Amino acid sequence: LIQQDRGKEIVYFYDTAPVSGQRFLDLFDKGGKDDMFSSDLTDSELRGRLGHMDSFKTLIVISLADEYVPKDTYPRLGYRLKEAIGVSAELLVIKNGDH
Repeated sequence: LIQQDRGKEIVYFYDTAPVSGQRFLDLFDKGGKDDMFSSDLTDSELRGRLGHMDSFKTLIVISLADEYVPKDTYPRLGYRLKEAIGVSAELLVIKNGDH
């Protein structure tokens, strides 16, 4: 669809939210425009995408009961995000909160 200039067409429904072809790639393709928090990014890739945030305080909040995150992803990804941002980042882990 993208190559045919039809990226705005709805290709998926995320719960009740329509998702266009381009938005789907931005979210789910490694290196997509919104691929900021993927667990499959290397530490270097995370630092490249998030390191600019070290110039201001950042609170990362993760929930260990997030229904949209695979069970084995948190809390490790939270610590990796914190390290990628730098010393200005703080991590808050919520044990039983959902998305």
